[in-house]
This record gives sequence, C-alpha cells and structure tokens, in this order.
Amino acid sequence: LDGNAFGNTFTAVEIPFCTIENGNTVTRATNFTLLHDTNNSGNYVIVFRGVGDITGCSIWGSTRMQYGTGWLSTSYYDAVTKSPNPIFTAETANKIVYAIADHGITKLGGQMFANTKIETFVYPETLENINNSFSNAYVKTVFRAGTSKDYIEDGLYDLHYENLKIEGMSLNGNNNVKKIHLPTNFKSITSYGVFNQLTKLERIWCSDTFDTGTAGILDFSGATELASIGTEAFINTAGAPAKTLRLPDSCTNISSDIFVQNGQENKCSITRVEQVTRNDSVAAVCEAGGIEYVNGNFN
Repeated sequence: LDGNAFGNTFTAVEIPFCTIENGNTVTRATNFTLLHDTNNSGNYVIVFRGVGDITGCSIWGSTRMQYGTGWLSTSYYDAVTKSPNPIFTAETANKIVYAIADHGITKLGGQMFANTKIETFVYPETLENINNSFSNAYVKTVFRAGTSKDYIEDGLYDLHYENLKIEGMSLNGNNNVKKIHLPTNFKSITSYGVFNQLTKLERIWCSDTFDTGTAGILDFSGATELASIGTEAFINTAGAPAKTLRLPDSCTNISSDIFVQNGQENKCSITRVEQVTRNDSVAAVCEAGGIEYVNGNFN
C-alpha cells in the first residue's frame, strides 16, 4: 500500500475520515483507500488505515452509504448538510465488495457496513472492538489477517480472539451469517436483537482455538463467564438450521423476550435450551416461550 507492491509509479490516495465538532471539521487519524479488484471485475477493495477507530455510518434515509453520502459520524441532521467526508455514489458503493482494516485499526464504527455490498472483511490483530458494525449488512465472511485459507469459509464470522470485545456486538438483520466463532472471555451479549433475522444460522461456538463447533447448536458453554443475553436476541430466526441453545451455568439472566417479540407468535428457530444445572429464571423464560429446557452433561 506504500507503493512497493505496485511499482515505483503507484501512489495510494489516502482519504482521511472527518467529523464535525462544534461546527468545525476535524480530521481523524484513520483513512481509507479504494483499489480496483485484481481480477478485472470492475469491483473495488476498500482499505482502512491509520491508528484508532473507523468512523461509523448513519443508515437512515439518504445517508445510507450506497445512496451516496459516505461515512457519517455526526448526527443525522448535521451529517446531511455538513459531512466533510467524500461522497460515494450508489454505483461506486455497490461495487465495493471486499474490505480490509490494516494494522493499527482498533475499533469498527457503528453500522459501518450497513446497506453496502461488501461481502468479505479482513481485520488486523490490533482490532479490539467490533461494535454493532455488522448489523443490517451483507457481509458474509469475516476473518483476521494471516488466517489459514483452510479456516476461511463463506458465511463464517471468525471472532474468537480474546482481545476482541464481543459485548457490544450486533449482527441484527445480517442474513448471510451461517457460523459464528466467539472467544471464551466475554460476560454478556446485551445489544438489542443481536442475532435477529439470522435465518441461515447453523452454529455458534466459543473457544480460543481453530475448531468447527457442532452443527445445529448455538453453543455458548465455552464462555464460562457469560452471565446474560439481552432483549429479543433470537427473534425472527424461524427456519434457521440451529435449533438448540446451549448455555453455561454462569448464564442466569436471559431477557424475558429473548425468543418471542412483544408476546407475538414465536418466530424463533430455537426449540430446546440445554444447561448443565437447572436455573429457575432461565427455566421460566423457556416455559413462557414454549421452549424445551433440559439439564445434564452435554459434552
């Protein structure tokens, strides 16, 4: 990206992210570059560089990325008229299919992939916070730079590194997610509708090594400090292959509407919850949602 890989005449144009603070444009320490895809497809690769966080997007109305107003980090009303960031036209935005965050990026912006056509995201070992970046997105495949090609798979979100903050994660509305590999050290998943509408979800598992989980099971048993799962986490997942939710004994607080939205018809794929030791609170939520609750050793 500094030119060496592209010949002496290549110059990368790095466009800085900006924000508006008290009416003034402030340049961030992060930037992006657009590169043509190497297979002459006419598509683009977007590369995020610098140190720190990538600016989040607004997904409301005309501020969606593919509608041409680019990355917007201020409020909706300021962003529409004052955004200092370059504009992506719909034609250009819909051709960005691959995204790479370079070493130094530590945090992804909220909804930064929302309503884009980006299919693959590669993140660096410096990344610490993924936020709700993948909600309302099209992204199919996520992995860390340097991952063996044997562990890169369409529909797999590989987020199993212990330095990643999972607590604020939300994949709400991303229907291309099939498998999610998480670390073992997180204590809660509290974002609203974190797995809402994931109708292709096959499995979740928590471990600190490269492995594959178990088909049909959303297995959080490896996250031995997980204490709570938040509002409407699994609603609108009817038809998803995963039918069993496996919880660690540490998980004693699950939202009363984790499976059913506002008391409406159950549109959740989960029909069974497993936990080694019975917990009356978890049992009550399962009963209210018409979910079988089973205790025992499932390893």
